[in-house]
Amino acid sequence: MLPARDTALGPVRRPCRPNWHYAAYHRPMPSDIEAAWSAVLAVLPPRWYIGRPSYHLERDEWLLYAFDPSERAVVGGRSREWTAIASTEVGVVQKMARCLADLGEGRPPK
Repeated sequence: MLPARDTALGPVRRPCRPNWHYAAYHRPMPSDIEAAWSAVLAVLPPRWYIGRPSYHLERDEWLLYAFDPSERAVVGGRSREWTAIASTEVGVVQKMARCLADLGEGRPPK
């Protein structure tokens, strides 16, 4: 930790730096995530939107959502939408690529 600094409210401690060395071994390589996104963009159906991957700590999983905005809004869920779920960021993007490829070929995703 860095030394404390006195203020009117008392000493303030600044947190130490995160362990960057450890984090470097547990992050996906940029080439892996770039390749996964390239695969998604190659099979993304026309006019579909895709969100950003989000991590949900309470379930320890990543989610990625895609949908067709040209579908009319009705009460309930959309019929042309897909949510991919995986344990890693790269895994969820790769799974979305597989699902969108299946949807593009007229098959239901596995």
